[in-house]
Amino acid sequence: QAIDVQLKHIITRLYGFYDYTGIRITQSWLVHGTNQQHHHPHTHSNSFLSGVFYIRASDTDSIVFTKGGEYDRVNIQVKHREVSPLSKDRYSISVLTGDLIIFSSHTTHTVTPITSSEPRLSLAFNTFLTGTLGHSDSANELIL
Repeated sequence: QAIDVQLKHIITRLYGFYDYTGIRITQSWLVHGTNQQHHHPHTHSNSFLSGVFYIRASDTDSIVFTKGGEYDRVNIQVKHREVSPLSKDRYSISVLTGDLIIFSSHTTHTVTPITSSEPRLSLAFNTFLTGTLGHSDSANELIL
């Protein structure tokens, strides 16, 4: 339920969607990683937002996001006033037990190798929008 609250907050506050558009988790899976296991760069298809809740993580665990490559729709380069995680081609987020990371499903990401003797345990998930998308007067209304 706490994840659902955060997802709703993101689509209403960050994306500015009306209340008649919702979001729900469509798939979820547990990931049990042991020493030196990692995950290759990938995206999540057929999903709007994806996320991971770290049930058990060490202080050396992180998730790395990258821009560019075959999955980006548009490659626009601009000069930035200041550097932020979203202005970098690659940025890493250190994670701890209890952290929830939610990101756009089309963002390329990878999970770094586990260097701790303790296994990493996480709950990963994909989502999709629900309710009404588009507008009937634009002939693109879709009710999910």
